[in-house]
Amino acid sequence: MSNVIGSSLVKLLKPLVKLLIQKSVPYGTFVEYVKWVYVNVAYEDFSDPLKKNSNSKIATLTGISRHDVKELLSSDSPDANESVFKHNKAARVISGWLNDQKYLDGSGKPKVLEIEGSELSFKSLIESYCGDIPPKPIMEELLRIGSVKVENEKVYLINEAYIPTNNDDLKIEFLGSDVSDLISTIHHNIENPGRFDFLQLKAMGDLLSKESKDYLRRKAKDDGIDFLRKVDHWLSQEELNTTLIDNEPTYRAGIGLYYFEEKNKEK
Repeated sequence: MSNVIGSSLVKLLKPLVKLLIQKSVPYGTFVEYVKWVYVNVAYEDFSDPLKKNSNSKIATLTGISRHDVKELLSSDSPDANESVFKHNKAARVISGWLNDQKYLDGSGKPKVLEIEGSELSFKSLIESYCGDIPPKPIMEELLRIGSVKVENEKVYLINEAYIPTNNDDLKIEFLGSDVSDLISTIHHNIENPGRFDFLQLKAMGDLLSKESKDYLRRKAKDDGIDFLRKVDHWLSQEELNTTLIDNEPTYRAGIGLYYFEEKNKEK
């Protein structure tokens, strides 16, 4: 392994391991997850399952014994697919509520919606943006993360961004999905330099005062939310248009923004 990969891996793992220790995830559990991912990535991306001795090739690629390879390939994924599904649907409902003119009042704010019964209800919103998904699990998800409140059979959108305010587990799910997307972009750009690369930009300062740092944090949040709201509106329209097109490939694509800060070590 090259020195640059080793040093980059240490930088990548430090904040992750800090979080795992805080959440009481022991080293052994982390290793078991890593083994499962190693084997399944090797199987999906680096071997031909139709050829004989594919398990032997995976063992050679990963350094994991053939016995463990066989067991890991037959075990279920540790991913929480149901939770990710709910997240995607709930985010789509919020996006539709914020961008669809039918669900906005005269000042451009999200309307208060009846749960069901009227032409423009919470149920009709879900039908428009989630198809035939029952309203109850979406409502439960939005209540769980603090995005809506229900009073007198009416639903209020109280948190426009899909950012959980009272659920650590869901925030940790974002660690998996968001960091995975960022690493995939970096990997793509390593393999595809030049005009076929993906957007990957960063602006930072190394010697900022507390006042400057606080201003940057506020500015990044305000401008970032405004920018992503515009992108989200465009995406919502494009997804609706795509549902009308048959027999064409579809893609998952998006833009992610994040802010970071740390206090410099005293010399």
